[in-house]
Order: sequence, then C-alpha cells, then structure tokens
Amino acid sequence: MNLYFARHGETLYNRDNKFQGLSDVPLTKEGKESIIKIANASNKIKIDKIYVSNIFRAKETADIYQNFFDLDYQIDARLNEIDIGNFEGKFFKDLRRDYPNVFKQWELGNFQLVDIPNGESFLNLEKRVSSFLEDITNKNNAQLNILIVSHFVTIKSLISTALTKSLDISNTLKINLGNISKLTYEHNTGWTLSYMNLPVIN
Repeated sequence: MNLYFARHGETLYNRDNKFQGLSDVPLTKEGKESIIKIANASNKIKIDKIYVSNIFRAKETADIYQNFFDLDYQIDARLNEIDIGNFEGKFFKDLRRDYPNVFKQWELGNFQLVDIPNGESFLNLEKRVSSFLEDITNKNNAQLNILIVSHFVTIKSLISTALTKSLDISNTLKINLGNISKLTYEHNTGWTLSYMNLPVIN
C-alpha cells in the first residue's frame, strides 16, 4: 500500500504568516495554481482513494485532485490540523514574543510540555493519527494507492508515528505547501518512507 500525503495549497494565512489550525481560510490563487500544476505532473500514478481533513483549505485542495483523478474523496476529521486554540489567526512573530516557552518546547520536541492555550495536546494528536493509520492498514487492500490531503503538523505527525510509533522525528521533517510525501506499507516489514516533500505524485 502506498500513501501519498499532500499538504494543502497556500492560503491567505500562509501568505500573511499567520498561524492556522482549524480556521476555514481559503486558498490563494497561487495556492490553487500550484496544486493544479502538481496534479498535472502526476499523470503516471493511478490513485484509488482520496482521504481529506474536514477543514476548508484541505477540501479545496482535494477538490482539484478529485477532478483530476475522477474520484470522490472521503472526509476524516482525524486528518485535521492540530487545534491551536488561542493562537488561531495570530501572527507568528507575535506568538513567539508572547509565548516563548511554548515555542521553545515545541521546537525541542518536548511535546508533552507544549501547552497551547485552549488548544489540542500533542498526545491527542498522536492518538488520532495512530488511529487513522491503524484503520487505513486494516481496511484497505495492500495494493492500493491512497492520496491523503492534510496539514503541516498533522502530516509530520502521521509520518513520524508510522515510522517510530511516536512524534519523535516529526520536527525533523520538511513539508512545504502543496508538496507530496510517500509512505509504503508492507505486511511483513511495516512502513517505509519512499520520499519526502516533492512537487509531484510518483
């Protein structure tokens, strides 16, 4: 089984350097165009299923892939971005100034010490991505190619959890807007990372 993790395209908040978790912020014109370009470059792969978070920017991205691959997508809230509570819609520079310890612990990978005001814990994030990965392996044919449209922190958490059963390596992973990362699952060997952060599905 091949899982292709696609980060959504650029949004207005991405462009303005604002934090976005569950906000329904639309893609920019450039964001849509970048996804169309990736889809058009991905004509060698047959995608069998598409899963997407229920956040608007991910669904806008999935709409493009849905039309390209002629497939309906399935919404799964376990693919949502981490809920960032009071950080929603705030400028990165202001948050780093006002909550230096939160960002210090986050960047150090001390996820159990990251306390986002009125936000989601990393423990809960790890539980929901683990649940998704377990379901995807139990309920799908081993030969399928599955496209998963999600978000920055969530995709890093999915890949880290698949490879290490924890979030330990998530901070080392690079996931640019719109780009694709591929995990392959074999029953005997488990998960392997095929590639990271490419502007094409292959």
